[in-house]
Amino acid sequence: MASGKGATMTLSDGGSGDETYKNIPVGVNGNELSFDFGFKGGPKGVIAVLSDDKQSITFPDGNSWSKNQNKYDGIYKDPKYPNGYRVVRKFRGDTKIINFITEVNDTGNAKDSVFCKGSHASLFSIPTAAFTFYDLPGTSKPVEDEKPTNIVSYALQRPADYSNGVPTVGQFSLEESNSVFPYGTITFPDKTVWTRI
Repeated sequence: MASGKGATMTLSDGGSGDETYKNIPVGVNGNELSFDFGFKGGPKGVIAVLSDDKQSITFPDGNSWSKNQNKYDGIYKDPKYPNGYRVVRKFRGDTKIINFITEVNDTGNAKDSVFCKGSHASLFSIPTAAFTFYDLPGTSKPVEDEKPTNIVSYALQRPADYSNGVPTVGQFSLEESNSVFPYGTITFPDKTVWTRI
């Protein structure tokens, strides 16, 4: 999340047992970003360069982080909740029906996050692919399981490959020239549009 003089980031190395680190300060000076990886025992004051198209960050050692490398993976904004966010991540359930997990947060406070699973149609669909969200907040029955604290802990709980509530289908836009659904968005039947940031 960016602010006027800097930003904060959430970091996970991506493995199923890896810890997620939140609210890590990032210095911003034009297209240069300053990172302090001391919290993991790494170096401090690492300067990385944000690409002109803002799709990747390159570090001095040649390592590069790409935004939305898995097409739909990423952070989305819901205009109904300007302080909140939506995080969509790839995941495979036990029966391979579940393709992704979504963290839904309406307030911006990580303690208010709710998690749901989902499946998507072929990503080769043109111009959109149907994304089915199971158990979005407001559509599901209460679950008595231990409340996960982040998207990784939810994945580690191995959510069942079945829905506890009403499925909600959104259309993920895959084409930049699509005039109905803007590229990189998920559009729902009620006309709510999540925009990838």
